[in-house]
Amino acid sequence: MTIDAKTWVAIAGQLPLSRVEQEVLKRFRDDPSGRQFLPLSDVLRSHKLYDESLELLTQGVQDHPAFSVARVVLARELFQRGQIMEAWAALERSPAPLSDNVLAQKLRFKMAVLLGDESAARGAIQALKVQQGVDPEVRRIFDQLEVEGVLAARDSFREELTSRGIDLRLPKMPDIVREDEQKPSSISKEAARGRGKRFILEYELDESTRRHVENFHVVPLIEVFVPTDGESASLGDGGQVELDSTTLAEIYAKQGFYSKALAIYRRLLRMAPHNDLIRLKVSEMARLEKDQRQDDLEVDPVVFERMEVTELIDRQMRFMQSMLDKLEQKDR
Repeated sequence: MTIDAKTWVAIAGQLPLSRVEQEVLKRFRDDPSGRQFLPLSDVLRSHKLYDESLELLTQGVQDHPAFSVARVVLARELFQRGQIMEAWAALERSPAPLSDNVLAQKLRFKMAVLLGDESAARGAIQALKVQQGVDPEVRRIFDQLEVEGVLAARDSFREELTSRGIDLRLPKMPDIVREDEQKPSSISKEAARGRGKRFILEYELDESTRRHVENFHVVPLIEVFVPTDGESASLGDGGQVELDSTTLAEIYAKQGFYSKALAIYRRLLRMAPHNDLIRLKVSEMARLEKDQRQDDLEVDPVVFERMEVTELIDRQMRFMQSMLDKLEQKDR
């Protein structure tokens, strides 16, 4: 049964609201069909009206299916209640892509592990790496998945959530894994700990990727590196590299996107494995990325989550402003 706006106003009006919360309620009262349901649901939750907050969120997302921020918040609330399939559906039904939403990908990763879906878990972790959003909990779960396999990671994470008092509501269904994925990884814990001491090109390369690149160097380097518009930067070793690739990597590095720069330099080093210049760049970017990731992990998780939501709202505001500017230019 859908609760109307007047009832929501009455429910919130009975609470000892602060001045800011009273302003939130006023905005909802003035525009009950808009997006003010999201901050009002936060008010209800802060006053421990958890069921009412979830109900308001659910109604609001149904009325505004493209409101991705509210959709992700709804998925988070459902996840924290153990309603994994409902939370998964909330993300999957989003008409807008959520690949750039850090919180959405964290939730997707955790739910994929709980469901034993290794493919989806790896897809989410890759999106998080691009966004520099891998927190300690995600890293720990992923490391266990790498070392012991998806089933062990799934069972361990389920036990952990249960110990936190979360009553997981999962369907009784076969594990969503392929037969060739049911065997735990053959990598020993000692080997995993020593993985960082290996040559840097091997870091985070899975077996499938290795099979694709192991015979890559049979192609002559002169055919691999194609100069752009006649301009090229000689790297020795008899080969040349696209100027655009190195320039883009340098731009990423100057802007602080070390993981993106590192991905480019690693790709180039696979093509020219004996090139000392690129090898130095790979080592430098790997060090900078590690330092940046460590700095990110020292941020309070609650603050980090708020920053994500704020960034999303700010991005949408900038988009709307640009659309507004274009409309004004047309009117002129």
